[in-house]
Amino acid sequence: MAAVLDVWIARPGDACLVDDDEWLVSVDDPHGVIFQWGGTTYADLPAPHAHWAGTIPPGCYVVYAVNARTGVTTDHAIATVGCTGDVCMRLFVARKDGEAPPPDCKIKIKEVSGAGQPVANSIQVTGTASNCHNVRVTVTCASSGLTQSVTVAVSPGGNWTATINAANLRCICGKPVTVIAQCIEHRDCRDEFRSQKLHCLPD
Repeated sequence: MAAVLDVWIARPGDACLVDDDEWLVSVDDPHGVIFQWGGTTYADLPAPHAHWAGTIPPGCYVVYAVNARTGVTTDHAIATVGCTGDVCMRLFVARKDGEAPPPDCKIKIKEVSGAGQPVANSIQVTGTASNCHNVRVTVTCASSGLTQSVTVAVSPGGNWTATINAANLRCICGKPVTVIAQCIEHRDCRDEFRSQKLHCLPD
């Protein structure tokens, strides 16, 4: 019998009520990498009516969610999961839905490229950021519909580089890819890149 992680998202600005919107739940391992187990990638898991529940092996995880309609992100919460039973948690949304990000926070995706052909083994994303210390980069490949994320630090000069391990993403070179870069400290500060063709270089 496996443990169940039971996640509820609070209504934006209200810690005591559960929201009724559609959210996407993600679960990271302790190193900030999207957790994968048993053929499941725990990223952007649909949470209709702000609720998601699923089995997960024993361990320590970081859980958060993004509103599928507005892009608003919850706070991050730590879950310690045992061998059996339920771990019930509620994610808090600090800002009210639709509140604008700080005007001095800016993120820009400059370049997206793959390595390996015809299926990319890795995807590198470069960009710039101001008034943001850490950027979470999420890549979604249209050819497979799979998603992978990584969090990287912004250099003192305002540059950042994220390398996504695409071994399990099945990203086909020349096919569409979507990249979202989001500031960890100001989660409404973000940039989105959509390309009809993923440009790849040989390994």
